[in-house]
Amino acid sequence: MIELRGVSYAYKGRRALGGVSLKVDKGEHVALIGPNASGKTTLAMMMNALLIPDEGDCIVDGVSTKDDVMHARKAVGMVFQDPESQIVSRRVGDDVAFGPINIGLSPGEIEIRVKEALAAVGMEGFIDREVSGLSGGRKQLLAIAGALAMRPSYVVMDEPTSLLDGRGREAVGRAITNLKKAGIGITVITHDMAEALQADRIVALMDGRVVSDARPQAFFSDEAAMARIGVEPPYAFKLLQATGTHAIVDEVSRTCR
Repeated sequence: MIELRGVSYAYKGRRALGGVSLKVDKGEHVALIGPNASGKTTLAMMMNALLIPDEGDCIVDGVSTKDDVMHARKAVGMVFQDPESQIVSRRVGDDVAFGPINIGLSPGEIEIRVKEALAAVGMEGFIDREVSGLSGGRKQLLAIAGALAMRPSYVVMDEPTSLLDGRGREAVGRAITNLKKAGIGITVITHDMAEALQADRIVALMDGRVVSDARPQAFFSDEAAMARIGVEPPYAFKLLQATGTHAIVDEVSRTCR
């Protein structure tokens, strides 16, 4: 479990988070939403110890990030909005291998991890491809594979589909579904309410504080909460409300994935 206990953080005196408490279990999919500058990315970076709380504590599987930064970074993979910022090699297989090489794994173990990670995102046949020839969606899947090669218990993604077209979004959505099935805890920052609808929980931030933490149906039924954050329910949820059946949402979910 990732557990944040009363976490606060400031950039040069400007508060980004104030007293945030949150839990993410293994195998759970959490959508993190909120307006720009609400603290979403800061919170995500807390989870794998890229940032350390000024106050409070971030605990990853029982270990505080204040006590052991590397424990969190091994347990929590991070995928940023722009995959280009994470790509370090020209060849797909070499890029996925970068993390395992840096932690001193044997060549045999690295080969196993690279193949497993690429298979997990549906890129088994891309190991010898040039990264420069990949589409935007494939590059984002490559970034996810690079995180998975470290065999994390959790993956945090910062708007992974915001720069992608429909096909790329579908590919990343399928990858997220597969990660959840594998028991990996997933936290996804998103402005897309259709993506948030696929999560187990929606956590909304405003001004560095959690203002809502609810299952999607409860969140999208709360007009006051949505108005406060400035979002509207996705089309699939409106259909659900109009028909009174979950079957439509289930069908839309399968189509999106």
